[in-house]
Amino acid sequence: MADEGPGISPDKRQQVMTRFYRGSNNGGAGLGLSIVERIIHRHHGTLDMRNREAGGLSVEVTLPYRSPEFSQTNAL
Repeated sequence: MADEGPGISPDKRQQVMTRFYRGSNNGGAGLGLSIVERIIHRHHGTLDMRNREAGGLSVEVTLPYRSPEFSQTNAL
């Protein structure tokens, strides 16, 4: 995912994953990225954020692939 906003400085990237942290006064509750990160980690995935050269932020989510057979035999 990518946007065209101001991006996030490297020293703030871990902070934005903290519950209730709001980097700007945009009216949000500060929960979105912390919830996303928790879901991704519970599925053994990764989340990578980096500022785009043209401006904005790029967020890449990677989740491991599991075959349908695995999912059926190892359902939670």
